[in-house]
Amino acid sequence: MCNLRDCRFAFALLCLLTPARIEGQEIIQFVSSGGRLVYSNLGSLPAELESVGPTEPTKARASSASVASPEIDALIEQIAEQHGVDADLVKAVVKVESNYNVRAVSRKGAHGLMQLLPQTARRFGVTNIFDARQNVEGGVKFLRFLMGLFPGNLQHILAAYNAGENAVLKYRGVPPYPETQAYVKKIAALYGKNTPFLTASNRGDADGGIVRYSDSSGRIVYSNVGPTF
Repeated sequence: MCNLRDCRFAFALLCLLTPARIEGQEIIQFVSSGGRLVYSNLGSLPAELESVGPTEPTKARASSASVASPEIDALIEQIAEQHGVDADLVKAVVKVESNYNVRAVSRKGAHGLMQLLPQTARRFGVTNIFDARQNVEGGVKFLRFLMGLFPGNLQHILAAYNAGENAVLKYRGVPPYPETQAYVKKIAALYGKNTPFLTASNRGDADGGIVRYSDSSGRIVYSNVGPTF
């Protein structure tokens, strides 16, 4: 048994850790029973919102060069078009992430052209993280997902790609991490466009973005579907 002082310390530590653990839950994408594309940290919508309907609106050659090979360039353009993301944005991410090195591995364990962490790769269906096609498709799917979470906000999308969407939600903007802040500026400058980075088919998925609220059972919910919508 712990003494009173130790027990108080343990209880205080638990109180501090519990909210962080809740807020750190992974946000996933799914379609509600009403046919609406939903982003939420829960596996389903709260019961009171479940019926909400939809809103209106070849393996490339390995390269370690500092410029894209024709095969990699074509691969990026093909996959970006398929998922409704501006190819120039994907190229800017690849340039900063790996400098077009298919075999790149970071100190944090990110791999390949788009520097996917193993958990991110699994999340977006990548089975061979060093396969250029799979790696680019996984990274583009992640970008596409983040565009639904943070519609129209390039800084938040890039920050979430670097630090994770939960960090952006926690700080309600670009996290105060020097690496992430430099990363966002570098890619935004390289991309250098004022034109939309979402195609017409890529808009309207998340309405006004993600909100935080408590549902009727008291659970903390992060979702694009909630009381404010």
